[in-house]
Amino acid sequence: MTSQKKNNQTKDSEEQVRLQSDGQFLITGDLDFHTVPRVWNVSQSLFAGSKALTIDLSGVESTNSAGLALLIEWIRFADSKNCSIKFLNLPEQMRQLAQLCGVDEKLPV
Repeated sequence: MTSQKKNNQTKDSEEQVRLQSDGQFLITGDLDFHTVPRVWNVSQSLFAGSKALTIDLSGVESTNSAGLALLIEWIRFADSKNCSIKFLNLPEQMRQLAQLCGVDEKLPV
């Protein structure tokens, strides 16, 4: 992978996680097997130091099990930092997948 392509992917991931206000983030685009690893890496540094996170998923266009796994990792991250977390506007596709996997009750919405 060229460094230019890698830089573009990092920039795209940074744009997928947008700071709205203190501790409030808007997630946009697709959350899938290609984007989730980069979004996870970017989010860790953006979320660091927050005591309360609100993650708005209204900008998510499509998702799959990788997107659901990301939410679970964000919950674990928040727990490890003694930080509260809440998800807003959970996409219906993700809500159904969470129900199917039996984790819908674990998602703070």
